Amino acid sequence: MRPKTLLLLAVITLLLGGYIALYERKLPSTEERAAREKKVLALEADEVQALTVRRDDREVRFEREAPAAGEDGDETASPEPRGWRITAPLAARADRLAVDGLLDELLNLEKERTIEDLDREAAGFETRATVELTTAGGETVLEIGPEVPASTSMLVAIEGRPAVYQVSDRLWSTLEREPGEWRDKKVFTARRSDIERLRLSRGEEPGGGLLLARRGEDFWLESPRVDRADPERVNQLLAALTGLTVERFIDPPLDLQAWGLKPPAGTIEVVLAGEETPLVVAVGKPLAEEGEAFYARLGEQTFTTRSQLRELLTRPAASWRSRSWTASQVFAIDRATFRDAAGSLTLSREDGKWLRDGVEIDYASASDLLYAVADAKAVEVLDPPLPDGAGEPQLTIVLEQVGSDGGEANGDGGEENEADAAARSETLTLYAAGDGRHLATASDRPAVLVLSEPDVDKLRDKLAAVRDAEPVAAAEDEPAAGEPESEESS
Repeated sequence: MRPKTLLLLAVITLLLGGYIALYERKLPSTEERAAREKKVLALEADEVQALTVRRDDREVRFEREAPAAGEDGDETASPEPRGWRITAPLAARADRLAVDGLLDELLNLEKERTIEDLDREAAGFETRATVELTTAGGETVLEIGPEVPASTSMLVAIEGRPAVYQVSDRLWSTLEREPGEWRDKKVFTARRSDIERLRLSRGEEPGGGLLLARRGEDFWLESPRVDRADPERVNQLLAALTGLTVERFIDPPLDLQAWGLKPPAGTIEVVLAGEETPLVVAVGKPLAEEGEAFYARLGEQTFTTRSQLRELLTRPAASWRSRSWTASQVFAIDRATFRDAAGSLTLSREDGKWLRDGVEIDYASASDLLYAVADAKAVEVLDPPLPDGAGEPQLTIVLEQVGSDGGEANGDGGEENEADAAARSETLTLYAAGDGRHLATASDRPAVLVLSEPDVDKLRDKLAAVRDAEPVAAAEDEPAAGEPESEESS
């Protein structure tokens, strides 16, 4: 046989062998085939687009939510599982875990016994409920029959097929749930990072109240006055909203007026990124004189809940203003310049060390000074301008965060560099008022802060310690352990 013919036959044999191996690899194993044959329903969970449970002349229907924008076609993404909505007998978001659990029970229903060609009427097979599973290929209807006496089993069948199967009766308790019990008790599914604006109003004051809006990573008060918001207070609000959970749904007839929901005692409007219409939580009366439980309403859903929201609504606008002198975090500061009557000094971070005017000093001294700045809090926040008698600045501090490309932020505390949005600069100024108060301002906010005496004393002490700190000796100038000093050094 010619070499060319042998080579051609070898290639064909290899290709045929590869095809057979690939084909057999895709075939289920003997164990997998046996497990599939035991299942009543030959469907995959992701094929099912809708479920309809009918029992005692009642019907509840679940439909999968549409994929999130940008989810289709993105094979690298790992989107969250699609949720479910109840579309009958009411319209509401369904408890995804509960519906997924029902679907899992249905698809893992195993045959304990198969009865072929059963005379259902003679055997007393009466359908107690049906579950319709909708896929792209059509509907499959599972008929739930009677219990098997003296056992933990029941009979089921698939509509249009003669066989009847004996299966575990555990599914029945799930099917007995009332339609309203399938509702999702989590009020908000949005993440904190999705929340762009919040408006807190008491009573009937539409368009009024307290307005909070996101600026970058932080929230700012936009009304009734513009100022940096207290991050701790905002975090409490965001946690209360994203953790809001229904204790009990209230279905019609409704007495909204009696529950303090018409008009509401207060409202919280939440605007999510990419959305125009706000979600409005109406806050009503408390269930008792004391405690955090109260009546609430979102859209057409009325419920009771237990949350800090009602108490947050009662707080005055002034309590939402930040009392921190600076918004900078110590770990983010790359350079800090201090100017007072004693002169000017600059701390700069380099390779994990702190340099004072280019010379390395004790890390703890520099760090303590920056924490004294970051920890300084106002005992009172005043509206601008500075009161008369504030005098000349006693201390000016410029905190800088250098951009990732090494570019510097604007030294005047203005806009961030267009080329590097991470660069940031903030100027803090301390004044001594004639009445003994310590007045302070920050370049990124209009407010005037009254700092406490202990915070100012601590800041001055730490600044003096940095000025007095001895330079750290360079490692190459120090003798190794056990090594004698050189003649020069002696």
